[in-house]
Amino acid sequence: MRPIVRESSHLGATVTPFAGAGQRLAVTGPPLPGDTPDATRAREAKPGPEFERTLLYIARAPDPLLGEYLKSRGWELAIARTAHEASRFVKPEAAYAGIVDLTGFAPREFAGLEAVLRLQQVGWIALTDDSRLADADVRRLIRHYCFDYVHVPVAHATLDYLVGHAFGMVSLCDLDAPGAAASPDEDEMVGTCEAMQQLFRTIRKVANTDATVFISGESGTGKELTALAIHERSPRRKAPFVPINCGAIPHHLLQSELFGYERGAFTGANQRKIGRVESANGGTLFLDEIGDLPMESQASLLRFLQEGKIERLGGHEQIPV
Repeated sequence: MRPIVRESSHLGATVTPFAGAGQRLAVTGPPLPGDTPDATRAREAKPGPEFERTLLYIARAPDPLLGEYLKSRGWELAIARTAHEASRFVKPEAAYAGIVDLTGFAPREFAGLEAVLRLQQVGWIALTDDSRLADADVRRLIRHYCFDYVHVPVAHATLDYLVGHAFGMVSLCDLDAPGAAASPDEDEMVGTCEAMQQLFRTIRKVANTDATVFISGESGTGKELTALAIHERSPRRKAPFVPINCGAIPHHLLQSELFGYERGAFTGANQRKIGRVESANGGTLFLDEIGDLPMESQASLLRFLQEGKIERLGGHEQIPV
């Protein structure tokens, strides 16, 4: 279950994942019985034949050694020196990983690059350096469109891991399913300005993660619509979307309403009751107006948000949700 919390203290609606997508992780499996060291390395070096992974590599001066290494790792490499050339490789129903080397492009070329970076079926990794990161436009392109970025020079193995991670996340989008690749503005939300387009991109980025999301904005800016759009584009879309107006729950009933209670927990508790949090298990929980709760009530939600577990009132069992 993904919790989504909402605060009403700032103008405009923003969406922020609690956990970033750019963490480093290396996972290797144990050797199989009878494996020699050479066989183990060969198995790890080559993906199975059932995988077909295409990698777009956009650079003014592509690194041939990097290209050969990526091919040896099982990538179908498509190299482009311009944004227009790269766009011709992309098919709407397919998922791709992408590398964009921002160090070789002039600022006047960023508009063309942005059109390609907007393609939601490509998980982009940006290559940059300190001088480029000083440019506000470069930082904006990375922040809005890229799964991660690295400074050059970078180890080929590191880049291979990052593009593999990006490809895996994009593959979760079910781009071949009807309507799965639709933008949020095709459903409940409408907007063509840059602020709304940025919001739609953020929705697509966080929808396929399990990160807790914080949404802030004044009343009427579309916070619940944003939460619903995230839910509808997530792997949990067939499970319940449970909104809870925290400000409407009496403080003395908060624990029992949110987490439920066991039979005999208090006078009148004649049978077990499943709380609203548990009823959203497998789906999305939208905690509306959480900032209206007193501090002691907010503290009671902290363990649930951190650990993903609840305990019914009068019970002793930790229930994962």
